Amino acid sequence: MVDERDFDIKISNSDYSAVEYDIGFCLDSDLLKRFRLSIRKNLKKNVFEVYARYFFRNVRGKIKSKPYDEVIKEFDTFEEAKNFAENLYKSYKQA
Repeated sequence: MVDERDFDIKISNSDYSAVEYDIGFCLDSDLLKRFRLSIRKNLKKNVFEVYARYFFRNVRGKIKSKPYDEVIKEFDTFEEAKNFAENLYKSYKQA
């Protein structure tokens, strides 16, 4: 089980925790909408971020494989972030 304190371990030269909590991989028929849903801690802001890691992007009409992150929502506690992310994941699985 992941404990909120686990997220206080820092990656060198980064504002983010070394620990991330993966919720799952969201698939869509549209390649650009496929992403991994995860939680990490932004140590600089002291908040937990639910974020999506996309693996493809459209660059001037061409599909490029260049991962990028999009923060969906920030939370004060891991438990709040986990509950939100799990509910969001369920909504994608049903879509």
